[in-house]
Amino acid sequence: MNRRHTLSACATIVVALAFYFIPLGVMAACLELGWHA
Repeated sequence: MNRRHTLSACATIVVALAFYFIPLGVMAACLELGWHA
């Protein structure tokens, strides 16, 4: 039970980080393309 709860918490954190960093990465890539183009 405790292990399962920990895995669920870790999965939630990973998903939250992914949703936070993916748009940042896309925005950074667009800025880089804009600067180089």
